[in-house]
Amino acid sequence: MHVMDCRNFRDVLDSYLSGELAVESNHAMLEHAECCAVCRDEMAARRHLRASLRSACTRAKLSAECSERLRASLQTEGVQRGSILTRLFIMRFPLTVAAAAGLLLILGAALSIYLFQLRPVAAAELSPALIYEAVGDHDGCGSHYTHAPQGPVQMSKSARQYDPAYDDLDKVAGAGAEGMQLRAAHVCGFAGRRFAHLVYARESQLISLLVTERDGRALRRGVVPLDDGLRAGLQQVLRDPYTVCAYQTAKHVVLVVSPLPEAQNKELAERMAQPVCDYLRRLETHPPPQ
Repeated sequence: MHVMDCRNFRDVLDSYLSGELAVESNHAMLEHAECCAVCRDEMAARRHLRASLRSACTRAKLSAECSERLRASLQTEGVQRGSILTRLFIMRFPLTVAAAAGLLLILGAALSIYLFQLRPVAAAELSPALIYEAVGDHDGCGSHYTHAPQGPVQMSKSARQYDPAYDDLDKVAGAGAEGMQLRAAHVCGFAGRRFAHLVYARESQLISLLVTERDGRALRRGVVPLDDGLRAGLQQVLRDPYTVCAYQTAKHVVLVVSPLPEAQNKELAERMAQPVCDYLRRLETHPPPQ
């Protein structure tokens, strides 16, 4: 099995709870849950949902009249909307009380899972202020590096003093920046927000990789979710003439700002920002000794 990080943990959590994993994978799951509070809470929430469904299955009862009404309603809905699920239950199988109760539980569970996944994504929507600040820093700071520097560029020492997690960002992003020249690596700011700023050049175009704190001002709703940022996925915003792509961790937002077309900027974000997020997430889960 791959190294157990938050992403892998979530992917196989249901298999773990169903007893479908190998012994060594079970150990890896437990070890990760012991040191990651977010994943531990996720495991507890899914266990609770499973227990609630099992309990409901043993108690759910429908009268004959309710069963008939449910049958008619589902049949109408299935005909009008072509629902695969309703056709399966209505046209192929007799709708017993148990089947009706089971169908309601399946629909309820699916809705619960959908809402559970939707809420963190909505809560992690980036604020217009952060996009403005990221573009402003790219414009205001990046424009100073249109010409190649003398000698190799490394992350400035002040970056570590500001946030130790910033120390190796240039090395982590370097693999995905193949074909581009790193022209600056430091901590700077715009409109009151501080960024770790890596400025790259590809021919005549400047690309910024920016890392900043995931605080209330960075998020549209003003509240930081208690998660690791994985569910937010890749967010992309167009702010003419730039494209901004961003990933999140529990404590940071990693952005790529460039004048490139959407597809190219997205590819850069996947190559550079995503590995940086994975690196930051590991540090946030297992901080190095002071």
